[in-house]
Amino acid sequence: MTARRLPGAAFAVLVVLTVAAFFITQHLKTVAPPILWPQLDPGGINPVGGRVCPYYDEGPISYRRTHLSFELGDTSDTVEVDVVSASGRLVDTISSGRPLAKLQRAYFAWDGRNSRGRIVSDGIYYFRVVLEHEGFPEELTQHPLRIRTHDPKPRLIGVNVSGDRPGTPERAAVLTAGRGDVVIHFEPDHYRGAEILIYRRRPDGSLSQVDSFYTSAHTGRATWNGRIGSRTAPPGTYVIGLRVKDIACNLGTTPARTAPAPDSTRVEVTIR
Repeated sequence: MTARRLPGAAFAVLVVLTVAAFFITQHLKTVAPPILWPQLDPGGINPVGGRVCPYYDEGPISYRRTHLSFELGDTSDTVEVDVVSASGRLVDTISSGRPLAKLQRAYFAWDGRNSRGRIVSDGIYYFRVVLEHEGFPEELTQHPLRIRTHDPKPRLIGVNVSGDRPGTPERAAVLTAGRGDVVIHFEPDHYRGAEILIYRRRPDGSLSQVDSFYTSAHTGRATWNGRIGSRTAPPGTYVIGLRVKDIACNLGTTPARTAPAPDSTRVEVTIR
C-alpha cells in the first residue's frame, strides 16, 4: 500500500516545486535591477587638453573628466566603482567601500588616469559597479567612455554639381552662377557636429572665409547652394573646408592652413 502511494506523493512534490519556482521567477521579474538610471556625462573626454564646451542644456562643462551617476534599486549596499578597458582589464578603482542607500543618487568622477596616475591610452573604457555585500558586479556596457587625446582629422572626399551624372566625387567642379547646387562629400564619423566652411581664393593664393553652415556629421554629405549669405557667389575659385567636433569636444579642420600653399588635396569649386 505504501509503495503504491509513492508515485502520487512524488507527483505532488513535483507540482509544489513547480508552482514555487513559478512564483520565485515572477518575483525576480518584478524586483528592480540593482543599478538604476546610470548616466555618464560626458561620454568622451580628453584628459590631456580637454576644453570647456557647451553640453546640451546643462551649459558649459570641462571635457578633462567625466562623471558617472546611478542609484541602487533593490537595497542599500556598499559599492566599489572600477574602470575597465574594452578587454575587461582593471584600469583604476575610483571608489571603494562607499555606503549607498537605496534610491540614493551617487556621483563619481574619473579624470582618465590609471591607478598609477598615468593618462590612459586612447580607446573605449567601461565602468564596473560591484555591490560588496551581494558580490554583484555589473559592467555598464551601455555607457562606454571614449578617451580622445588627439584632434580629429576630417577628410573631404570631393564634390559633385547637382544635375551632373552621378559618379565618383571629384576634387574640383565647375558651377554656373545661380544654377544648381554643389554636393559635398566627406568621411562620416561619430562626430558631435560638422560645419562646412566656404573660402574664396585670393589672387595671391591665400584663402578668405566667406561663409559657413552646419550639417549632419553622420551622413557624409552636405549641399552648398552656391550663395554667400543671401546673394549668389560672384565668379571665382572657392575652396571647401570642413570643421568637426568629436565626442571629447576636440576640434579638427581641413584645410589646416589658409596661407598660400600648393595643396592637391583641397576640394575646389569654380563659379563662372
